[in-house]
Amino acid sequence: MPEFIDDERFNDGYRRYQNSAALVDLVAPRLRTRTTAEWIDTFVRLDILAAPVQSYDDILHDLQARENGYVVTVDDPNRGPIDIVGCPIQLSETPATVKPIAPELGQHTEEVLSQAGYTWEQIRDLSAKAIV
Repeated sequence: MPEFIDDERFNDGYRRYQNSAALVDLVAPRLRTRTTAEWIDTFVRLDILAAPVQSYDDILHDLQARENGYVVTVDDPNRGPIDIVGCPIQLSETPATVKPIAPELGQHTEEVLSQAGYTWEQIRDLSAKAIV
């Protein structure tokens, strides 16, 4: 039996929180004796809810993360398809959507100036003078 089972510093959630550094010092060496997969298998057999902590790379390749929309692929005009973070919140009445890639610097300059009332001649003049 692990020596910390009966330790009063860890006998409820609040005390475990208060003494978390000491608890980690006791538990970490034992966890290093087996692989993550071995520990997960043990916890599952003991009916303990457990899952491995994933790295960013793990999440990018996790099928469930993609299926849930937490990671989505979008097309970037310069880089091609890239993975970005999707919306982690699922709402039935107002489903979230992923915004397109941010525009390139100056991509909408002519459109904005035109809508602001500038003529094409004025826009060309501003551009020629490197103002926009």
